[in-house]
Amino acid sequence: MLARKIAGMALKNTMERKDILLRKIANTIVANLNNIPSDGLFYGKTGVSMFLFAYSRQTGIKQYGMFAGRLLDDVLMSDKSGMTSGVAEGYAGIGVGLVWLLRHGFIEIEDGNVLKVFDDLLLENIDESRRLDKLYGQNVFSAGIYWEWRNPLCEEGNTAKWEKKINDAKAGTKDCTIRDVARENVAENLWWNFVEQKGNDYSIEELEETVARLMNDFVYEIDTISGQMAIIGLKLLEEI
Repeated sequence: MLARKIAGMALKNTMERKDILLRKIANTIVANLNNIPSDGLFYGKTGVSMFLFAYSRQTGIKQYGMFAGRLLDDVLMSDKSGMTSGVAEGYAGIGVGLVWLLRHGFIEIEDGNVLKVFDDLLLENIDESRRLDKLYGQNVFSAGIYWEWRNPLCEEGNTAKWEKKINDAKAGTKDCTIRDVARENVAENLWWNFVEQKGNDYSIEELEETVARLMNDFVYEIDTISGQMAIIGLKLLEEI
């Protein structure tokens, strides 16, 4: 009986710490919304909008969802010429983010299909996507990662065609659908775990320490910190 009570108190304490950490992440991000210049998943508006949508739903505070919608509108309307195909900062990451938002009901597919532009860039033009991956020195198959997310939402008529394109692009190469270089920090690890659709293996203590460090670094790396905080927030929300 005592052991059960102690376990219950420990769980309550952990949940309270997660709530405090989530609130800190959300409010820090919102306070710096105008300092997120890029559109990408890992460091930019796409990842931040995903977290704010999810946090708004979890808390019932609509204002966070309004901020998320504003960021997503910026992403969809921005000029993407010159953008890489990569997952961290480019087309593939934005496409993955949009698929995630669709799956969770934060956005809906309307006339013109919000994913069509990413289908064209990554699946219809896989050779160009591969060229950009290599041009920017990315050891990742961006179109392959996008396809793993896109496939469940794909129209039946396109599935076989795009599956063949993906397999042909992978044939005879060492490339895979995940990055296989050393991970640099907690946030990047979490983002790669996310796109690889894996779980979180960090403790609440490690995440608290990471957020504290990121807040100290904000003045120096304000353009990338929000995206790093966003993935920590998303992973915490998965566990609540």
